[in-house]
Amino acid sequence: MGKKVPMRIKAFFLGLLFIFLFGCAASVIHYLQYDIVLEEVERPPEAKERYRGHEISTAEEEGYKYIFEDEMIRILWMASPTELRFRLQNKTDHSIKIIWNDATYVCEKGKSHRVMHAGVKYINRNNPQQSSIVAGKGSITDFIYPADYANYTYDRWVERPLQAGGWIVKPLLPYSQAGGDPQKLLNNATSYIDKTIQVLLPIKLEEVTYNYIFTFLVKDVHLAAT
Repeated sequence: MGKKVPMRIKAFFLGLLFIFLFGCAASVIHYLQYDIVLEEVERPPEAKERYRGHEISTAEEEGYKYIFEDEMIRILWMASPTELRFRLQNKTDHSIKIIWNDATYVCEKGKSHRVMHAGVKYINRNNPQQSSIVAGKGSITDFIYPADYANYTYDRWVERPLQAGGWIVKPLLPYSQAGGDPQKLLNNATSYIDKTIQVLLPIKLEEVTYNYIFTFLVKDVHLAAT
C-alpha cells in the first residue's frame, strides 16, 4: 500500500495548479477593432477664401484610411484606439509649420488635451514643443496622442531585473482585456459608438495660422478575430 501524501503537500500542489490555470486564463488577451471614420474637417474662413476646393475621400495607402485635401495640404489619416497617425503633404511652394504648442486633442467626453507627437519623450510631454517645419512640396509623417494620457507610476513592476516604476499609457479608446469575458469588454465599448474625437491642428503659412479641426466618428466596434 502506497504512502499517504500529507495534506499540506496536496494543498501546495493544488495551489500551484490553480496559479497555473489562472495564469493561462489571464494570458489570453481579447482585442477590439473599431471602425473610426474621418467625418468632417473644419477650416477657418481665411483658409476657405485662399485655398478653395476641398474633399474627404477614402485611402488605401500604407494603412491610411482617409484623405483630406485642399489647395494647401493633403493629409492622410489612420485612426486607431491607441493613436491618430497621419502623413501631411505641403502642396504649396512655401514652408509651413505645425504649431504643436497650440495643437489640441478633444476626447469623446468633449475635454481638450495638450498633445504630444513623434520624437517627444514621455518625460518631456508637458514641456514646450518645437514646431515641425514642412518644406514646400515636402511631407511629414507623425502621430497625435494626448499628453496627459501617459503617466509614470511607482507601483508597477517592469523589466528584468525587477524594477519598480514604469509608464502607464492609456489608449484613446478601450481596446483590450486580459482574460475575463470578451463579451463584457465589447458591451462596454459599444457605448463609444456615435461618439466623436477631434484634433485641432494649427498650420502656419507666411505668418498666418490656419486652425484645421478634424472630426472622427466611432461608427462601430467588434471583437477581433483570434
